[in-house]
Amino acid sequence: MCVPGCPAQGEHVAETLTHLVLTARGLLPIPELDEHNRPKFIFGKTAHENCPRAGTFAEGEFSEKFGEPYCMGLLGCKGPIAHCDVPRRGFVEGVGGCPTIGSICIGCTEPEFPDPPFSPFFRKAPPMIFTVEAFRDIKGKIYAILHRLKPRVI
Repeated sequence: MCVPGCPAQGEHVAETLTHLVLTARGLLPIPELDEHNRPKFIFGKTAHENCPRAGTFAEGEFSEKFGEPYCMGLLGCKGPIAHCDVPRRGFVEGVGGCPTIGSICIGCTEPEFPDPPFSPFFRKAPPMIFTVEAFRDIKGKIYAILHRLKPRVI
């Protein structure tokens, strides 16, 4: 089982070990793993999905320099291709995490890190990454509108 990071987040290690102990005792099922043997209960979503700035992405607001409170996709953020929950949970006891402290996600939980597409850190992520996220956002908005148009049965 792989618990990646730069360094691995302490709570990730503790939760994984706890889950394995409880699995060995028959109290929990074997944890589901992704294609890189990371536990899905931690690494199942992207940093972008967990990012507090993701709402500004959906609104089309992007930071053009560090210190601005918007999505940092134009500054080199690799959140859409990095699987990590640190932007939501923090790095140490709920505090920290790349985008929550004003930095970009550098993708340190991915097997290719620190090689391309994760380096150089401040180079813009490949455009396809954000194109896919934009289409997901549009799809979600269309679904929400169509769902609201359905007649309600009371």
